[in-house]
Amino acid sequence: MKKPLALLLLFITFSPILIFLQVSPSKAQTSGDWPMFRKDPVHSGYSSEETSLKPPLQLLWRSSRASGAPNSPVVSDGKVFVEFAGRLFAHNALTGDLIWSKDTPASLHSSAALANDTIFEGNPCTSNCGVVAHNTETGNEKWRLDLLPNGAGDPNLENGILYFGSHNFVKAADMYTGKLLWTSPPLNDGVIAVPAISNGRVFVGTWSGLFYSLSSSDGTILWQFHTGGVTYSSPSVTNDTVYVGSGTQNVYAIDIETGKEKWTYTGGKDSVWGSPTIAYGNLYVQDLSGHVHALDINNGNLIWLYRTLATGNTSVSSPAVANGVVYVGSQDKNIYALDAYTGNVLWQYQTDGAVYSSPAISNGKLFVSSDDGYLYAFGNIESTPTPTPTPIPLMGSFELPYSYPSRLLNDTAQFKSAFWDKMRALFDHAYQTEIFRPFTGDSYPSCINPTSCYDSHNGIDFSGTGNQDVYSVSIGNVVYTSPHTNEGCTPEPGGFGCVVIAKQTSGVYGLYAHLDKINVNTGDRLSASIKIGEMGATGCPGCGEHLHFGVLKPIKNVASLLLINFMKNAQ
Repeated sequence: MKKPLALLLLFITFSPILIFLQVSPSKAQTSGDWPMFRKDPVHSGYSSEETSLKPPLQLLWRSSRASGAPNSPVVSDGKVFVEFAGRLFAHNALTGDLIWSKDTPASLHSSAALANDTIFEGNPCTSNCGVVAHNTETGNEKWRLDLLPNGAGDPNLENGILYFGSHNFVKAADMYTGKLLWTSPPLNDGVIAVPAISNGRVFVGTWSGLFYSLSSSDGTILWQFHTGGVTYSSPSVTNDTVYVGSGTQNVYAIDIETGKEKWTYTGGKDSVWGSPTIAYGNLYVQDLSGHVHALDINNGNLIWLYRTLATGNTSVSSPAVANGVVYVGSQDKNIYALDAYTGNVLWQYQTDGAVYSSPAISNGKLFVSSDDGYLYAFGNIESTPTPTPTPIPLMGSFELPYSYPSRLLNDTAQFKSAFWDKMRALFDHAYQTEIFRPFTGDSYPSCINPTSCYDSHNGIDFSGTGNQDVYSVSIGNVVYTSPHTNEGCTPEPGGFGCVVIAKQTSGVYGLYAHLDKINVNTGDRLSASIKIGEMGATGCPGCGEHLHFGVLKPIKNVASLLLINFMKNAQ
């Protein structure tokens, strides 16, 4: 079995978990919450309540940047919680506003679970050694259970009891008082996975590859099963079967009563450290190489397989499923939305860091944390028509498509003087000999620094530096992108290089050309200020780093394909 980087190993293995207790009916969780790791005690990873979330998604908000590796977010009572390397953050789930943040004892995290007004944090003995209970409204400590010399791993909870690994043991504690209830017999070589709870049993794997079923009442060993390799995957349970991945590149289905193997899937491309998700009669799981597998839950037959662009031995994100879509993160920095029945990519979003965490789905939103230091919230934004251009447009109707210190202008006068007077002619083109011209008449608007204008050039050039971010200018849809990967793009013929073409809700098209990198795909839904890509000099290496931006308006019912072909081949 291949072992991931030590940092990744520590990041997942020795981590606190957050558990929120339900003690007040007025603050009870709703069915749409994602209150713990993998959503529930059985680790289904599936939200049957979610019916509105549908790709393509738009970025609703992004948190302020934190430092360090994050855990997987969890959501309850209108709040989303996430940890970044020793600091816990509570955000308003609707707006992203920070409610509070607090230093936590451990600096390496995996995941969390929520219930109400108490957070339980398990800590290895590299920091505070044991379990600490905090108030969810303030972060203040309520009680502490010291567990020298072994500390505590990531807990799960059910019926008022907290279950967690502690070196070679599983322990149970009363979540209201912190009283230790029982300790299991030794389980051989370290409990490293988050336990799953179902039918009076606790299911957990170990570093040695032994997988155990314990009595949830006293920790008695009911049976054990050897997976043949490190059992880092947290198990998932449905009906009479528990499912778990292993370091042997296999996924196992095991009878929960007898501990006997029902079936084994041997098609993993690397060790299976991600946790399985159960939905629609299928099992969804990612292996370390970034392959996402969909299996028939009854026999383990492969239904579909999708390969992300992750490098080997690095992807540990566990899928979250809702409304017919599988959401999963990847080491390649992307968040993917895959059709649950076919594996086709419905949408993806590239962050600036690896996505090792597992997504959470709650009340029409997708929450994902990335190693770039941000917590992201995605959802569906109802489109509204772009306001009709006027000499002084409504705020938010248009923005410069590149970043500068005051790009998000605060008053219409500043907006007008900085940009609108220079660009409004672009909305009044003449259609002549199948050529779309950005300006009409003999006079052309003067250009503002740092730009220059050209006739028969179909746009305005914005000079800048390499890798400068380029943003969408309004609500719309991507209708064309040059071929691209996470590393770069293939320039189009005709001098525009790598391009993105977006149709705005007003009916005009925006052309972004000479890009060095592209961050969107055909069919993506855009809102203002979504990152399109990065400035470059593709198609015209001698021109220097710049963005060619054109606003093109087809008339006489010209087909969009004609427009696209023109822009691809225009000089």
